[in-house]
Formats: sequence, structure tokens, C-alpha cells
Amino acid sequence: MESLAKSLNQQGFRCHALDRKVKVELGSFGQYVYVIKDYQTGHYLVQRHLTVQMATFILMLSTGLYGLVTKGSGISAVLAAISVGGLINLILIEVKSQPLTQALRKLSNISSEEIRSDHS
Repeated sequence: MESLAKSLNQQGFRCHALDRKVKVELGSFGQYVYVIKDYQTGHYLVQRHLTVQMATFILMLSTGLYGLVTKGSGISAVLAAISVGGLINLILIEVKSQPLTQALRKLSNISSEEIRSDHS
């Protein structure tokens, strides 16, 4: 994973290698993703953990909107606003991780071509 982190750093991504994955920082608001290697296919995968976060923010939004409609409380409006901000943050993570995904596809293709040429 050290070589992957070095390659990504050379391409302009801020990252550092952990034990079995690479943590890539995407920019503001503490946005980051993890890159792991699928050893069966030889490809690198981006772990965003969006599903759990999206479900949490949608639940918060529905709770906030329900409280806002039924009781009109200010805390419900705050809860709804925070959840909308969180959902926008998830969209930003997805958009900002697209260049990383493209770079990993190129690196995966290069490494799989090297493996094929070594076996022939």
C-alpha cells in the first residue's frame, strides 16, 4: 500500500498508507475515503461508506421535517438543516472522489497488464 500512496501523492492526492488501506483526503470538512485492493481481481476499490451515512441523514431529515410540520419546533428545523447539509456533503464526497476513481482505474489497468506480462 506504500507504493499506491506514493503513486497517488505524485498525482496530487493527499494520502497516507495505513495497515491494509490508503486514506485519501478529499478537501474541506474532513472529507476522506479509503482505498483498498481487491486481491481477487487485482483492482483498487474506493470505500466511501455512503450508504450508512445517507440512511442516517435521511432519517434525520424525515424526523426533523415531521417535527417541524407537527409542532413547529426550532430544534426540528435545526435537525432538518443539519441533515440537508450532511446530504450535500455526501454529494460533494462523491463528486470529489471521481478523479481518484479514474486514477485508480489507470493504476489497476497498469498493474494487471504487468501481471499478465510477467506470466507470459
